[in-house]
Amino acid sequence: MNTFSASPLAMVPFVSVDNMMRLVNSIGAAQMILEICEYIEADFKRWPDFDKTPRVAAHSEEGVIELMPTSDGEYYGFKYVNGHPANMARGFQTVTAFWGVSQSFKWLSRFVF
Repeated sequence: MNTFSASPLAMVPFVSVDNMMRLVNSIGAAQMILEICEYIEADFKRWPDFDKTPRVAAHSEEGVIELMPTSDGEYYGFKYVNGHPANMARGFQTVTAFWGVSQSFKWLSRFVF
């Protein structure tokens, strides 16, 4: 019987809540915020480089789902947000979100996060 294994190029890095908490706890919340701020500042300095597409929203009686895409030509990213205020009364989160980033090469697009 043949067994197959994925190549390293097939793997998609994923940062789970557990892994993120491990990272924050290892370097400290203050250091984490400082490093995030450095990335945000660097991106704002390149603001004209970004394709700023308006968010795409799907509304329902109880909330909204929004997709927020952007790109700088090398990376394409999006944030997906699901907001339902009535969920608080049900004991659920009112807002959940995730994001993804892919890097484009001439011959390859790879999912980064």
